[in-house]
Amino acid sequence: LTRLKHEAQKSAASVVKERRAHDEKLQQELARLIAKKEAEHQALKQELDAIRQQAQKDAELLKVQRDAARAMMEKHKQLEKDKSLASYQNRSNKGWLIGVSVVAIFALILGGLLAILFTPQNAPVPPTPVVESPEPPSKPPVEPPVVLNVEPLETYRDLLKDGKGPKMVILPRGTFKMGSKNTLFYHDERPRHDVTLQSFSISKYEVTFEEYDWFAWATGRKRPDDRGWGREQRPVINVSWHDANTYTQWLSDQTGYTYRLPSEREWEYAAAAGSEKTYWWGYKLGKNQANCAICGSQWDAIKTAPVGRFKPNRFKIYDTIGNVMEWTLSCFRSSYRGAPAKGNIWEWEGRNCSRRVARSSSFKSYENELRTTRRHKYSPNTRMDTLGFRVVRID
Repeated sequence: LTRLKHEAQKSAASVVKERRAHDEKLQQELARLIAKKEAEHQALKQELDAIRQQAQKDAELLKVQRDAARAMMEKHKQLEKDKSLASYQNRSNKGWLIGVSVVAIFALILGGLLAILFTPQNAPVPPTPVVESPEPPSKPPVEPPVVLNVEPLETYRDLLKDGKGPKMVILPRGTFKMGSKNTLFYHDERPRHDVTLQSFSISKYEVTFEEYDWFAWATGRKRPDDRGWGREQRPVINVSWHDANTYTQWLSDQTGYTYRLPSEREWEYAAAAGSEKTYWWGYKLGKNQANCAICGSQWDAIKTAPVGRFKPNRFKIYDTIGNVMEWTLSCFRSSYRGAPAKGNIWEWEGRNCSRRVARSSSFKSYENELRTTRRHKYSPNTRMDTLGFRVVRID
């Protein structure tokens, strides 16, 4: 009986051991299958993400190509128009000059002959009459440029309680012509009108990630996404109008001075810096003057550039064309009709300001978008990787 009992116990232990080994083998097989399915699922997810990203890139490429084709067509039409006008003016001017010259020479010869025939030999010879050339036909009156002192008064940087604020430039009081010269297009940039502003300060550069991140850290706000392009000295992006406005209020609390977003008229005055040309540096876009879609820089149509990498305008302000668009304080109006001639702010009399104005252009902008008079309207909740801001200080 003892032997049988011992064999039974041994047999039971063997069965338990085999069952346990079998269970462990099943668990290992199950874990392997689960891992395999998870790997397949992850691979499928990555493939779907790649397809989605490719589709987005294709859509962006199509948009860029469409905008480029449209810009080229507009530029070709304008060149043809300018060429025809210049040819007509050259022909008219040459014909008029030849006619005037012939008349003047004939009059001089005739006057000399008459003087010789009718003057006594001993009499003093009167001076040869001079026939004045007829004045050319009057041209349409040209709008006189506004004389403006374009020397910045001073550069400074306010101390914060926990750091330093943006670098600021004091601009002089002045009068400038606001709006577009083009009478056929850009109706929201018309009518062109004189605006007189009091002196104010504006940030030398667009507000950077470094400056905004300090504010976000101090106030416990979420830091905006940089798209993986880098932070530090790049202009802050993906900030709404409310974000930018709150930053100016924080600057005011930190410094004791009044900071705010620039109004439209302050922004255009600072961006043009006394120039009435297409770009503040001239009529031609040139190469490597800014960061846009076709400006010839290493960042064109790819991402933002660190601030201050291009030449400043005559007010010593950087990046007023390209890089990022910039929020302003102003509510959007469909035109400048009724705009006051004086004052730094055109006060909004409506109840609901549902659209705020952004000015300038971005690293994705083409030639016809780069003028300093260009206006954009966005919801104050909008956040984009092409939109940032700069600030002003009122003393």
